[in-house]
Amino acid sequence: MALSAANDYSGGTWINGAQVRARNAAAFGAGTVHVGPGQGSGGQVLFDLIGAVVTNDFVISGNGSFWGLVYNRGALWFAHQTTLTGNVHIDRRARVSTTADETIGTSSDQTGTFAGEISGGELQI
Repeated sequence: MALSAANDYSGGTWINGAQVRARNAAAFGAGTVHVGPGQGSGGQVLFDLIGAVVTNDFVISGNGSFWGLVYNRGALWFAHQTTLTGNVHIDRRARVSTTADETIGTSSDQTGTFAGEISGGELQI
């Protein structure tokens, strides 16, 4: 699923067994985004934004969802230069990654920056 427009809800977002492609920095409204491990294939946010700043807080766990033939890219997957300014709490073991798939991003823009506090459990990068 892709979220391309800004949203203004504030109740939070829970992603437990799907990939949600964020194509707008305000795609998740103002609430905390919870990305869970799901059953088998977990939840995942793919940041498909160029030079965006995302202000939401995130609570993450798991290795992400299956996407085509690319598996377990992480609960948070950065396809382009995206900065997270909110806090990231690792609820359980979690993985984050940048892409190696040139159909999504190029090698020069596959970065993710954490500007907020990272806390909690084990993080695999």
